[in-house]
Amino acid sequence: MVNLSNSFSLVLMLASTLAVHAAPSPGYGYNAPAQQENHVVYETKVVYHKATKTVYAKQGEATHSHKYGHKNYHYRPAPKKNYGYYQPPKVVQPPKVKTPAPKPAPKPAPKPAPKPATPNSAPSSSLGKGMLEGHNTLRAQYGASPLKWSDKLASSAQEHANKCVFEHSAASGYGENIAGGADVLGVCKMWGKDEAADFGGHFTQMVWKSSTSVGCARVQCPGQVVGDVFTVCQYEPAGNVQGAYPENVQGYQG
Repeated sequence: MVNLSNSFSLVLMLASTLAVHAAPSPGYGYNAPAQQENHVVYETKVVYHKATKTVYAKQGEATHSHKYGHKNYHYRPAPKKNYGYYQPPKVVQPPKVKTPAPKPAPKPAPKPAPKPATPNSAPSSSLGKGMLEGHNTLRAQYGASPLKWSDKLASSAQEHANKCVFEHSAASGYGENIAGGADVLGVCKMWGKDEAADFGGHFTQMVWKSSTSVGCARVQCPGQVVGDVFTVCQYEPAGNVQGAYPENVQGYQG
Protein backbone atom coordinates (compact mmCIF):
# COMPACT_ATOMS: atom_id res chain seq x y z
CA MET A 1 0.00 0.00 0.00
CA VAL A 2 1.35 3.42 -0.94
CA ASN A 3 1.84 5.85 1.90
CA LEU A 4 -0.14 8.96 0.92
CA SER A 5 1.68 11.30 3.29
CA ASN A 6 5.02 10.40 1.84
CA SER A 7 3.70 10.84 -1.69
CA PHE A 8 2.27 14.23 -0.85
CA SER A 9 5.61 15.35 0.60
CA LEU A 10 7.41 14.21 -2.54
CA VAL A 11 5.01 16.22 -4.69
CA LEU A 12 5.57 19.36 -2.61
CA MET A 13 9.35 19.03 -2.82
CA LEU A 14 9.18 18.57 -6.59
CA ALA A 15 6.96 21.64 -6.94
CA SER A 16 9.29 23.68 -4.76
CA THR A 17 12.29 22.64 -6.80
CA LEU A 18 10.57 23.53 -10.03
CA ALA A 19 9.54 26.87 -8.59
CA VAL A 20 13.11 27.69 -7.55
CA HIS A 21 14.67 26.75 -10.89
CA ALA A 22 11.93 28.07 -13.12
CA ALA A 23 13.03 31.00 -15.30
CA PRO A 24 11.40 34.24 -14.29
CA SER A 25 9.06 35.82 -16.70
CA PRO A 26 10.74 38.52 -18.77
CA GLY A 27 10.06 42.02 -17.55
CA TYR A 28 9.06 44.98 -19.59
CA GLY A 29 10.80 48.33 -19.29
CA TYR A 30 14.36 49.25 -18.57
CA ASN A 31 14.12 48.35 -14.85
CA ALA A 32 13.12 44.66 -15.36
CA PRO A 33 15.30 42.22 -13.40
CA ALA A 34 18.05 40.37 -15.23
CA GLN A 35 17.19 36.99 -16.74
CA GLN A 36 18.56 33.76 -15.32
CA GLU A 37 19.97 31.02 -17.54
CA ASN A 38 21.63 27.88 -16.17
CA HIS A 39 21.79 29.38 -12.69
CA VAL A 40 23.87 32.45 -13.92
CA VAL A 41 22.69 35.99 -13.39
CA TYR A 42 23.25 38.33 -16.33
CA GLU A 43 22.86 42.06 -15.84
CA THR A 44 22.60 44.40 -18.74
CA LYS A 45 25.02 47.14 -17.67
CA VAL A 46 27.45 48.19 -14.99
CA VAL A 47 26.78 51.68 -13.69
CA TYR A 48 28.61 53.60 -11.04
CA HIS A 49 26.11 55.98 -9.63
CA LYS A 50 28.21 58.84 -8.37
CA ALA A 51 25.37 60.53 -6.55
CA THR A 52 24.79 57.67 -4.09
CA LYS A 53 28.12 55.86 -4.59
CA THR A 54 26.28 52.61 -5.30
CA VAL A 55 28.23 49.99 -7.29
CA TYR A 56 26.32 47.32 -9.23
CA ALA A 57 27.54 43.86 -10.08
CA LYS A 58 29.41 43.25 -13.30
CA GLN A 59 27.73 41.60 -16.23
CA GLY A 60 27.40 37.83 -15.69
CA GLU A 61 28.12 38.00 -11.96
CA ALA A 62 25.80 35.95 -9.77
CA THR A 63 25.20 36.94 -6.18
CA HIS A 64 23.92 34.45 -3.75
CA SER A 65 23.51 33.76 -0.08
CA HIS A 66 22.94 30.64 1.88
CA LYS A 67 19.77 30.94 3.85
CA TYR A 68 17.77 28.16 5.39
CA GLY A 69 20.15 25.60 3.87
CA HIS A 70 19.44 26.31 0.20
CA LYS A 71 20.86 28.55 -2.52
CA ASN A 72 18.93 31.71 -3.24
CA TYR A 73 19.70 33.92 -6.28
CA HIS A 74 19.27 37.63 -5.96
CA TYR A 75 18.63 39.32 -9.24
CA ARG A 76 19.88 42.90 -9.30
CA PRO A 77 17.94 45.07 -11.68
CA ALA A 78 19.83 47.28 -14.09
CA PRO A 79 20.02 50.85 -12.85
CA LYS A 80 17.75 53.45 -14.21
CA LYS A 81 19.14 55.77 -16.79
CA ASN A 82 19.71 59.26 -15.54
CA TYR A 83 17.42 61.36 -17.65
CA GLY A 84 17.92 64.41 -15.47
CA TYR A 85 17.94 67.84 -17.07
CA TYR A 86 21.36 68.68 -18.51
CA GLN A 87 22.48 72.09 -17.34
CA PRO A 88 25.21 73.38 -19.65
CA PRO A 89 28.04 75.23 -17.98
CA LYS A 90 27.35 78.90 -17.56
CA VAL A 91 29.42 81.03 -19.85
CA VAL A 92 30.09 84.41 -18.34
CA GLN A 93 30.52 87.05 -20.97
CA PRO A 94 33.02 89.77 -20.15
CA PRO A 95 31.36 93.10 -19.47
CA LYS A 96 31.16 95.32 -22.47
CA VAL A 97 33.36 98.30 -22.07
CA LYS A 98 32.12 101.35 -23.83
CA THR A 99 34.87 102.95 -25.79
CA PRO A 100 34.59 106.70 -25.38
CA ALA A 101 34.29 108.61 -28.58
CA PRO A 102 37.55 110.27 -29.54
CA LYS A 103 37.69 113.87 -28.54
CA PRO A 104 38.11 116.29 -31.39
CA ALA A 105 41.58 117.67 -31.69
CA PRO A 106 41.77 121.08 -30.09
CA LYS A 107 41.98 123.89 -32.52
CA PRO A 108 45.34 125.60 -32.45
CA ALA A 109 45.26 128.90 -30.72
CA PRO A 110 45.35 131.74 -33.19
CA LYS A 111 48.73 133.37 -33.42
CA PRO A 112 48.71 136.82 -31.92
CA ALA A 113 48.80 139.54 -34.46
CA PRO A 114 52.22 141.12 -34.68
CA LYS A 115 52.40 144.27 -32.71
CA PRO A 116 53.01 147.36 -34.74
CA ALA A 117 56.47 148.67 -34.43
CA THR A 118 56.47 151.21 -31.67
CA PRO A 119 59.05 153.92 -31.46
CA ASN A 120 61.53 153.84 -28.63
CA SER A 121 60.77 156.60 -26.19
CA ALA A 122 64.31 156.70 -24.80
CA PRO A 123 67.22 156.62 -27.28
CA SER A 124 70.45 155.06 -26.06
CA SER A 125 72.87 157.31 -27.98
CA SER A 126 73.81 160.88 -27.14
CA LEU A 127 72.77 161.82 -30.67
CA GLY A 128 69.28 160.50 -30.10
CA LYS A 129 68.92 162.16 -26.72
CA GLY A 130 70.10 165.51 -28.04
CA MET A 131 67.89 165.41 -31.13
CA LEU A 132 64.82 164.31 -29.20
CA GLU A 133 65.30 167.07 -26.64
CA GLY A 134 65.82 169.77 -29.30
CA HIS A 135 62.66 168.69 -31.21
CA ASN A 136 60.34 168.35 -28.23
CA THR A 137 61.39 171.68 -26.69
CA LEU A 138 60.39 173.42 -29.89
CA ARG A 139 57.18 171.41 -30.33
CA ALA A 140 56.02 172.33 -26.86
CA GLN A 141 56.14 176.02 -27.89
CA TYR A 142 53.79 175.32 -30.84
CA GLY A 143 51.19 173.13 -29.19
CA ALA A 144 52.47 169.74 -30.60
CA SER A 145 52.83 166.57 -28.49
CA PRO A 146 56.35 165.20 -27.85
CA LEU A 147 57.92 162.90 -30.44
CA LYS A 148 59.14 159.36 -29.58
CA TRP A 149 62.44 157.96 -30.71
CA SER A 150 62.30 155.22 -33.33
CA ASP A 151 65.19 152.84 -34.00
CA LYS A 152 63.54 151.94 -37.32
CA LEU A 153 63.68 155.55 -38.50
CA ALA A 154 67.21 155.95 -37.15
CA SER A 155 68.32 152.90 -39.17
CA SER A 156 66.74 154.29 -42.34
CA ALA A 157 68.36 157.68 -41.73
CA GLN A 158 71.73 155.99 -41.16
CA GLU A 159 71.46 154.15 -44.47
CA HIS A 160 70.90 157.41 -46.34
CA ALA A 161 73.58 159.34 -44.44
CA ASN A 162 76.20 156.71 -45.24
CA LYS A 163 76.00 157.71 -48.91
CA CYS A 164 77.49 161.12 -48.03
CA VAL A 165 75.42 162.77 -50.75
CA PHE A 166 73.82 166.00 -49.61
CA GLU A 167 70.29 165.44 -50.88
CA HIS A 168 66.97 164.04 -49.66
CA SER A 169 66.29 160.32 -49.97
CA ALA A 170 64.10 159.56 -52.95
CA ALA A 171 61.85 156.72 -51.76
CA SER A 172 61.96 156.45 -47.97
CA GLY A 173 58.30 157.46 -47.60
CA TYR A 174 59.14 159.36 -44.41
CA GLY A 175 59.37 163.06 -43.66
CA GLU A 176 63.02 164.20 -43.70
CA ASN A 177 65.35 167.02 -42.66
CA ILE A 178 69.06 167.12 -43.62
CA ALA A 179 71.92 169.37 -42.58
CA GLY A 180 75.67 169.72 -43.11
CA GLY A 181 78.15 170.63 -40.38
CA ALA A 182 77.25 171.93 -36.88
CA ASP A 183 76.64 169.88 -33.78
CA VAL A 184 73.32 168.49 -32.58
CA LEU A 185 72.12 171.66 -30.81
CA GLY A 186 73.31 173.75 -33.72
CA VAL A 187 71.32 171.65 -36.19
CA CYS A 188 68.12 171.89 -34.07
CA LYS A 189 68.56 175.73 -33.84
CA MET A 190 69.20 176.01 -37.57
CA TRP A 191 66.11 173.96 -38.47
CA GLY A 192 63.85 175.43 -35.82
CA LYS A 193 64.41 178.88 -34.43
CA ASP A 194 66.16 180.22 -37.54
CA GLU A 195 63.26 179.24 -39.83
CA ALA A 196 60.31 179.84 -37.46
CA ALA A 197 59.71 183.40 -38.61
CA ASP A 198 58.91 182.47 -42.19
CA PHE A 199 57.64 178.88 -41.51
CA GLY A 200 60.42 177.23 -43.44
CA GLY A 201 60.10 173.56 -44.36
CA HIS A 202 62.60 172.25 -41.75
CA PHE A 203 60.73 174.14 -39.03
CA THR A 204 57.25 172.98 -40.08
CA GLN A 205 58.40 169.34 -40.10
CA MET A 206 59.84 169.68 -36.60
CA VAL A 207 56.54 171.00 -35.16
CA TRP A 208 54.11 169.01 -37.40
CA LYS A 209 51.41 167.79 -35.03
CA SER A 210 50.56 164.57 -36.92
CA SER A 211 54.15 163.33 -36.76
CA THR A 212 54.66 161.07 -33.72
CA SER A 213 58.21 159.61 -34.02
CA VAL A 214 61.68 160.56 -35.17
CA GLY A 215 65.05 158.89 -35.83
CA CYS A 216 68.35 160.53 -36.74
CA ALA A 217 71.90 159.72 -37.90
CA ARG A 218 75.18 161.64 -38.36
CA VAL A 219 78.08 160.54 -40.57
CA GLN A 220 81.56 162.03 -41.11
CA CYS A 221 81.92 162.87 -44.81
CA PRO A 222 85.16 164.86 -45.22
CA GLY A 223 85.16 167.00 -48.36
CA GLN A 224 81.79 165.62 -49.49
CA VAL A 225 79.31 167.80 -47.60
CA VAL A 226 79.39 171.24 -46.05
CA GLY A 227 81.14 171.05 -42.70
CA ASP A 228 82.26 167.45 -43.38
CA VAL A 229 79.38 166.06 -41.26
CA PHE A 230 76.08 164.86 -42.73
CA THR A 231 73.01 164.87 -40.42
CA VAL A 232 69.76 163.16 -41.42
CA CYS A 233 66.48 162.99 -39.41
CA GLN A 234 63.37 161.13 -40.60
CA TYR A 235 59.78 161.48 -39.31
CA GLU A 236 56.64 159.30 -39.24
CA PRO A 237 54.02 160.10 -40.33
CA ALA A 238 55.57 162.51 -42.77
CA GLY A 239 54.91 166.25 -42.37
CA ASN A 240 54.74 169.15 -44.83
CA VAL A 241 51.67 167.68 -46.53
CA GLN A 242 50.03 170.14 -48.92
CA GLY A 243 46.64 171.40 -47.64
CA ALA A 244 47.25 170.18 -44.06
CA TYR A 245 49.39 173.01 -42.72
CA PRO A 246 46.73 174.98 -40.77
CA GLU A 247 45.74 172.04 -38.56
CA ASN A 248 49.31 170.78 -38.06
CA VAL A 249 51.36 174.01 -37.62
CA GLN A 250 50.13 176.36 -34.90
CA GLY A 251 50.05 180.01 -36.05
CA TYR A 252 50.55 179.15 -39.69
CA GLN A 253 49.02 181.84 -41.88
CA GLY A 254 49.79 180.39 -45.30
